Amino acid sequence: MLASVVPAFAQNTRFEIGTDKKYRQFSSSNVSFTNGTFRAGILDGNFLYTCSSPVNFAPSVTCPTGATGFVSGPGVPPLYYGITNMVNYSVTEPGYAESIKLSSAPASTLPRPFTGFEDTSLSIFYNLRSQTGDYGQYYITKYNYSKAYTSRNKIESDVVPGVYTFLFPVKNNPTRLAPIAATIRNNVEGYAKVRNKSFGFRFTGLNFTSDGFAVMDYSSSNVINWEGITSQLAYASADKLYFSVQNLVAAPAGDPARDIIGDDGDVGDTSDAAFPPVSGSVARIRLPNPFVKTYALPPASSFFTAGGEYVVQITLVREFGTSGIFDGSTRYFQLPIKFFNLYSTYSTATFTDKKLKKKQGKETGDYDGDGVNNITEWAMGTSAANAAASTKIALPNVSAGVAYAQSPSRALNTRVAPYPAVDKPVYTAQISTNGGVSWSNIVSGVGGWTVTNNDGSPGTVTVSNPTPPTSGQIRLIPSVAYTY
Repeated sequence: MLASVVPAFAQNTRFEIGTDKKYRQFSSSNVSFTNGTFRAGILDGNFLYTCSSPVNFAPSVTCPTGATGFVSGPGVPPLYYGITNMVNYSVTEPGYAESIKLSSAPASTLPRPFTGFEDTSLSIFYNLRSQTGDYGQYYITKYNYSKAYTSRNKIESDVVPGVYTFLFPVKNNPTRLAPIAATIRNNVEGYAKVRNKSFGFRFTGLNFTSDGFAVMDYSSSNVINWEGITSQLAYASADKLYFSVQNLVAAPAGDPARDIIGDDGDVGDTSDAAFPPVSGSVARIRLPNPFVKTYALPPASSFFTAGGEYVVQITLVREFGTSGIFDGSTRYFQLPIKFFNLYSTYSTATFTDKKLKKKQGKETGDYDGDGVNNITEWAMGTSAANAAASTKIALPNVSAGVAYAQSPSRALNTRVAPYPAVDKPVYTAQISTNGGVSWSNIVSGVGGWTVTNNDGSPGTVTVSNPTPPTSGQIRLIPSVAYTY
């Protein structure tokens, strides 16, 4: 509460204290603290306006008031405003940032007393269009303190839950300092494990690539789940939960830790979100309450690109307080995601015979029995359930002293951003001397055969033998290596 020497907080006076923290998750158990801020500030006074300009302006259709006020202050370009309502400061005197002190706080490593508040107060001349020709000088007092952190241990050691009391210069009597006390409450933090006990926020039910992206299915909808926001740490009446998918800067591509577009490294939402697809000061979707644990994204192809890299962001915004004194802490929980074409989705949709799928539905199985395994047909864009659509290549029939050459496609055709990742195909040469009833592999250096350029690089695969069998068929069977 305020001391008696300071007027009670008016509707247009606000003191806020809090911590902002950002976390990013790179695996099911790796949730990394990115950065954070401890901040406190007071805003005393306010004004409403309809229009502004760097030069004085007369009333008009677009701005009926004309310029009624002139505003200036540190870091603010001086402007004329069409002010419609002016509330002068009422609690604390501007211009005395050096006298503000933290007088008491919970036991922690935070130094005290400390200074470092910045004065960004505004001076306003109003009403410039008074009928009597009189106008007055008004003030809006603005003091702010901010301390940045890159260590989770340090910010948690410095700033702990409890009551923080600051001393501010009193209006019209700035040599007197009056206390303003605000409470920082327990809040949700990023997932961690201490002494075999895990706690905190994390996204759940995901597969991650080896470099730290959560795998998303480009061909269907995706459901994002999370845990860690409990009734012991969040408040239905004071906390708001938001969902968004943010764009990442272009470089370095493939780095899940790179910055969000529009974020200079400080904590904060941006207006340049990939989802929701709206423009505004902050593009995000408010969820019904802070205890929601899931969000279903719409079909990926409507908003995202195959192979595209983004960050899901869950933002927990706190506004806890009364009488103009608030805990305004914010938490940002981020998940780097990448959209893939998934073999698992393909196999579920393509392999409809349950018994055959159980036997031949794996990546290395051959569901349609054409000699080419499933993962290769999926990667090269042909059907693994239709032997007639095989990617095997028939070469000319055997004839003495002839080399059999083919330039097969090394591309993976329609399969953009495959998961698992696949290499370009290599080919196994095979021969049948019984009309295709059975096939045996041709091995370079055995039986006079030579097979060249079959290492996955561009170019022609050649199969030759100066003294081949008198008859037979030759074919190339592709296969790809894959990694999850």
